[in-house]
Amino acid sequence: MRLTRLSAAVALALASTLSLAADPDQAIRQNLLSIQPDMPIEAIAESPMPGLYQVQLKGGRQLYASADGQFVLQGYLYQFKDGQVTNLTEEQESRAVAQQINGVPAKEMVVFPAKQAKTHITVFTDTDCGYCQKLHTEVPE
Repeated sequence: MRLTRLSAAVALALASTLSLAADPDQAIRQNLLSIQPDMPIEAIAESPMPGLYQVQLKGGRQLYASADGQFVLQGYLYQFKDGQVTNLTEEQESRAVAQQINGVPAKEMVVFPAKQAKTHITVFTDTDCGYCQKLHTEVPE
């Protein structure tokens, strides 16, 4: 009887380990949230580097993790290809920040239109900051 319970427990433990290994998203998410329950994870996907997963956090920040979620690193992932180097982390973070900025409704912005606009600049300011206040007084010039 005890042997049956023990073998059932071992089988259950192995099955749960295999199911975690089969779902990297769940394993990574579970481990990160156990460290910081309010971690703002937006997405988990395979990175361009085999065996490494990219964890996108709210605000565009990136982390990288192993498929089992036991190893996590923060830093830049570079790709060397055809004599060129590309900072993949920076590219991904820039896309995420641009997506957030484009999500801000125009009615919540203060817009200073130019007579002949060639491009646009999005500036975030702090209304309590002396330098920001000075910038706003000089914008019409």
